[in-house]
Amino acid sequence: MERKPAEPETPVRVTLPFLCFTMWSIGIAVLSLLPAEAAISSGWSDKWEHGLAYAVLAILLKLAFSRLSTLWSWALSTLYGGLMEIGQMFAPGRYPDFLDVLANGTGAALGLSLYVAWSINQRRRRL
Repeated sequence: MERKPAEPETPVRVTLPFLCFTMWSIGIAVLSLLPAEAAISSGWSDKWEHGLAYAVLAILLKLAFSRLSTLWSWALSTLYGGLMEIGQMFAPGRYPDFLDVLANGTGAALGLSLYVAWSINQRRRRL
């Protein structure tokens, strides 16, 4: 039986958007799962912090995986926020909050809305 030569492996190409998305999502995980005594706050409302963090996450997700639909980008960002809230059950002094998940999803939706508006504007400029 004759063997076929092995096909060369395609190298993994790490793009800047993928790297930014990865670092941002790790940052969210670290900050979300810190014990309450070590938690960091900007001084803004907790919900504003969540909204801004997940707006950026959703935009970076869309940029990193451009073939992913906007709806899926929103759903995955919101799901990630929900998982971080569940993870807080295991962080000392922290507790999950449904309103934080709502703020995460709202922030992701607003961030993606801005991204879509910007994308449409860029396409119109090219025409």
